[in-house]
Order: sequence, then C-alpha cells, then structure tokens
Amino acid sequence: IQFPAQAAISSDTRLPYQQELSGESGLVKRSEEPLQKVSIVGLFRLASGQDFGRICTAVAYSLAFGVALPLQYFLLRDAMAALFAPNDDGTLPPVQGLHAHRSMLVRRNCFRYLVLAAILFVTKAAGFLGIETAARQQGLTLKRSLFAKVLSKSPSWHAERNAAELADQIASDVQAFQAGIGEHFTNLLRVCAIVCTSVVISVINEPRIGLLLACSLPVTAYCVSATKEALENSVRVQQQAYARAGGVAGTALSMARTVLAFNGQRHEVAKYEAL
Repeated sequence: IQFPAQAAISSDTRLPYQQELSGESGLVKRSEEPLQKVSIVGLFRLASGQDFGRICTAVAYSLAFGVALPLQYFLLRDAMAALFAPNDDGTLPPVQGLHAHRSMLVRRNCFRYLVLAAILFVTKAAGFLGIETAARQQGLTLKRSLFAKVLSKSPSWHAERNAAELADQIASDVQAFQAGIGEHFTNLLRVCAIVCTSVVISVINEPRIGLLLACSLPVTAYCVSATKEALENSVRVQQQAYARAGGVAGTALSMARTVLAFNGQRHEVAKYEAL
C-alpha cells in the first residue's frame, strides 16, 4: 500500500514502506506504477473488532445526519406559515387581535426545530468521535508495523538511507492515511446523504426543479473529481518535498549539535569567514 494525500490505497496487501523496505539495496524508491483502488472494506483492514464497531456506528450516525439536515426545509416552511397565520378572528397581521392559534403553531415549530438541532448535534458529534477514534487506533497499528519492519533491517540497509527523511515520510504517510479513513470518510457519506435527500425533497415539492438538479449532479461530480485529483497530485509533491527538507534540516541540526558538543563554534566560524 502507498499512502499519498487523501489516503489513496493500492491493491497490494503490504503496508507502506513494506514494499520499499523489501528491496535488497539502493535508496528508497516509490513505485512508478499507477495506484489501484480497493474496496471500502479494504480501507479498514487494519481495524480491530472494536474499531469496526466504532466505524459502523459512525457511518450510521453520519447517514442520519445527512438525511436529517435537509429536513430543515419543512421546518422553515412551517415556521413561515405559522408567523403569517391569521388571527383568531380571521384578520391578517399586522392587524392587532387574539392569536392563540398562531402562538401555538409557532411554539410547536420551535420545539420541532430544537429537536432537530439536538439530533443533528448528537449524530455529528457521535460520528466524529467514533470514526476519529477508530482512525487513530489504525494509525497506531500502522506505525508499529512500519517501525517493526524498519528495525528488522540490517545495519548496512540503514547506512544506505537517510533516517531523517525516512522518518518524515513515514509520519506524513501515516497522517494522510489516518485523515483519509477518519473524518474525511464520514464527511463524504454526509454529503452523499444530503444530496440524495435534497433531490428527493425537490422532486416531491417541485418535480421540474428536482429533475434539473438531478441532471446537474454528474457535471458537479466530474468537476469535484477533477479538482480532487489535481489537489492530490499537488499534495503528493509537497509531501515528498517536505520529507526531503525535513531530512536536510535534521542532518543540519545534528551537525550543529556535534560542533557545539566539541566546542568548535569558533573553528567553524573561521572556516565560514575564510570562504
């Protein structure tokens, strides 16, 4: 598996750097072959039984959030109808008069809105906590596997590689993997549920507008997919550059500490001024 930005995952069952660490010699190299996608379940093959329970719970809450959010349309429609309801004697606002029925409608809609707000808060919070906890545990499992693979290599293998760059690349890949199977995954589910529910509500209330919205979805999906691919390529290049820069910075700091430990600051300053 390789983990570029957004946790794109290949079909190889080995973990990131297990492919790279399996070589006999040479510097760390990434495969030039295009990445192959796996199933949704394959994204969570590092999850334990408890993690799968958290993931299923988070998925259910995320879908519930996506379905419940567009229902605010009905509440808003009923609230506007209640605010402009006639008085008890049939006169219309702003004419003063008894309005017990209108007050009852307003209170009922306020109560429904509070219930919906509580449902949205609970589903969003529970979904976030569940998926983030599961993603964090899978990230720890991945780190243990990677470091165990690195420690199993011989000293000659380590001598041929930049330890700082390798550590930075492992950290960035694990972070990208954890982000991809974390809140980004549940956000995708919420957006899909919101879009589907909104289309259904639009078709029920105004079929022509609903059909127009449904026809525009493929174009929108294509634009989003193209933008996502461009961002992934850009982030992948940035991660590789950051890993190399981190390796250089780590080496420079290590050399500076060595100079300081031997009290060689003046000697190094003199060499620099002599250049």
